[in-house]
Amino acid sequence: MEPALLQVTIDGERQDERLLMLELARVDTLGPRLCLAPGATPGDGTIHVVTLAPEAREDMLRWLEDPDGQAEAPVRVRRARQVEVAWVDTASHLDDNFFERPEQPCRMKASIELAAVRILRPARRTGGSKR
Repeated sequence: MEPALLQVTIDGERQDERLLMLELARVDTLGPRLCLAPGATPGDGTIHVVTLAPEAREDMLRWLEDPDGQAEAPVRVRRARQVEVAWVDTASHLDDNFFERPEQPCRMKASIELAAVRILRPARRTGGSKR
């Protein structure tokens, strides 16, 4: 697989990167128990941007032979609240949906919303009778 040129913007900071892989993770383990984002939890309020540079290809292939070993995956992990990715002519996937190489430029945006879930509970009664 050839590296893809991606325009990656993390919390407003844009970088053009040649990458073999880019994953946005909310949990530490992806796919078949591959720990690519150590420490990621859904409640930490961040997106973990996991990237694999072309020069790490051989290290990744060796790591995949024993992903449960002591070494961490040879990926770069950055935390973000907002991520934008733009690309062209590169296949992609979202969850289990795979998309062929687009002819037109594509753009994807992901962000974390604080307080997306609000838990309501009844207020305490003050004074009056107990029921």
